[in-house]
Parts: sequence; structure tokens; C-alpha cells
Amino acid sequence: MRKKYAFGAILLFCSSLWHCAPAVWQQTDLARRQGKLQEAAQTVETYLQQHPDDAGGFYRLGEIYGQQARWEEMMTAFRRSRSLSERWEPEIRASTAFYVSERLNRGIAAQKQGRFTAALEAFRAAGIIEPENPLAFRLQGEAALAGGDTTLAISALETSLEKDPADRSTRRLLMRIFFATAQFQASL
Repeated sequence: MRKKYAFGAILLFCSSLWHCAPAVWQQTDLARRQGKLQEAAQTVETYLQQHPDDAGGFYRLGEIYGQQARWEEMMTAFRRSRSLSERWEPEIRASTAFYVSERLNRGIAAQKQGRFTAALEAFRAAGIIEPENPLAFRLQGEAALAGGDTTLAISALETSLEKDPADRSTRRLLMRIFFATAQFQASL
């Protein structure tokens, strides 16, 4: 009879250890659910000062930064997580894909409404999150052009072409801008 209870007690103890999260993650989760993102970020930052090799902590910090639209810091935290462990790679890829598509969609919606500054900010964010994404830069160029900033439009479109030299629509748009601004040599 004692063996049954001893085995049950050991099983219960082990499962409780398995499911217990450190208090820092409980505090962070509660702060996030309450919309206190700055508090959540500070809690994780403090934790990471004491545990600088916690890849999961850096992933979670990146997620919080993403919720705050702190894109550079998000990507820095994700890079740090990747450098420590490959364990969080699928989550990081999913998060970056989510934020890129969300930013691109917001930018397209803003541009359709004639809010070119908001569109430009959204497309810039997508370019920060995924610097190798030519679409983010092409849309940034289109928004800049629609907003009247041909210099920024040219720069963004050239960056898009560096990422994807075979993109004919970007090349044609860039040539039209060069032609319209009397930069005939560049349009060739």
C-alpha cells in the first residue's frame, strides 16, 4: 500500500515541477494580459541581466517588443535568442512572419485611405523586421512616391531591386520616376 502512495507522491511532485513556470514568467504573462507591456519588458530585461544565456527569455522579450512596435529591439532580442539556441527558431520565424504580414497589410490599408505617412511607417517596419523582403521596400517606395518624396521612393525601389533584381514591375516604376524627374541617364 505504501508503494502505491509513494509512487503517486513522486509522480505528483515530478509533474508539478514540470508544469511550474518561474515566477518571472507568471508576472510577465499577467502584465502582458493586463496590457502593461512596459512592465513586462522591464521584468524580462531584469531577469535576463541575471540569466544572460536564456534563449527563451530573449525570445519572450522579442515578443513583448513586437507588441510594443519596437522593431529594432525585437529583432535584436530574436537574434540573441538564435545565437544561444536553435530551440526557439520556429517560434521566431512564425513571429516575424506574423509581424511582417501585419505591417504590410496595415500599410496597404493606410495607403488605400490616402494616409501615406502611416503606410510608409508600416512598410519601413516590415523592412526592419525582414530586411531581405523586396516587397517591403517596393511598397515603401510606392508609398513615398504617392506622398511626394521621390528621393525616398528611388532609394527604397533601388533597395528592392538589390533584393530581387528580376522584379520587372519595380524596375519599370523606378524607370518612370527617373524619366519624370529628368534623370534620363539613370533611367537607362
